[in-house]
Amino acid sequence: MEILQLKYFCDAALCENFSLTAKKYGVPPSDISQSIKRLEVELGAPLFKRGANRISLNERGRAFYDKVSEALALIADATETVGEGFVCSTLRICVNCHRRIVMQTIEKFKAAMPAVNIEMTTFKDPSYSDYDIIVSSDSVGYDKYRRKRLLSERLLLAVPSGHRLAGRDLVDPAELSGESFIAMSELSALTEYAERIYRAGGFTPKVTLKTDDPLYFRRGIEMGLGVAIVPELSWRGQFSDNVKLIPVGDFSRDVCVYTDKTDYRGGAVGLFLVLLEEEIKNEN
Repeated sequence: MEILQLKYFCDAALCENFSLTAKKYGVPPSDISQSIKRLEVELGAPLFKRGANRISLNERGRAFYDKVSEALALIADATETVGEGFVCSTLRICVNCHRRIVMQTIEKFKAAMPAVNIEMTTFKDPSYSDYDIIVSSDSVGYDKYRRKRLLSERLLLAVPSGHRLAGRDLVDPAELSGESFIAMSELSALTEYAERIYRAGGFTPKVTLKTDDPLYFRRGIEMGLGVAIVPELSWRGQFSDNVKLIPVGDFSRDVCVYTDKTDYRGGAVGLFLVLLEEEIKNEN
């Protein structure tokens, strides 16, 4: 029984698919299947229920997974202790919201752990890759990751200072019907929340500009190309005085951080989470 073999088992238990585990580890699916078969022979019991296109843990498999995942976490803990937290040579982060705050966190993290490389992607579906940390809204769930709520922030309507609604303290979604909107793509965590506001107002938005680049998004509002739904905290201080920000009903969103259930949360990952939470507290 080898550690890598047990890692294959735990990952396959979460993915419920040998091919996805093989893709993660860069080996043929047959290697995963054969490794787990050898494990089952060694244990003298099957661990999975096998279907045409899916596998799932049986009762013995679930009991074995609970113990093995704990053991692997303890091994990772011991390795982190000996390596003084630098065992994680590359930290992979998927950022679907709060990019500004995450970048501020990265700056502080690199000052503390210069030997750890950062790979950051934005507006990606984490289901198709493996990340150490995901920062996204609470509107999604990932079976492979544990979730922790970071904050709740109001959603605001951003309008040019000369707009008809610029002097308002509160806007009802129905009042936005007929407006031209600046929007982000469907991959943005903000898009789903904006669509909730559109639905509450009973209209389909007229989108005059769609971009995932925050710079051009904000410039579009400043230029009067349209109005937009923006988050209160993560975009604070990003607009000039020529843009007014107004609450839309009582709409808000929760922002969460997701970490891999199978990985120990100490060392590099743990430090990044501590710095991220501190950065958010400083923003409030």
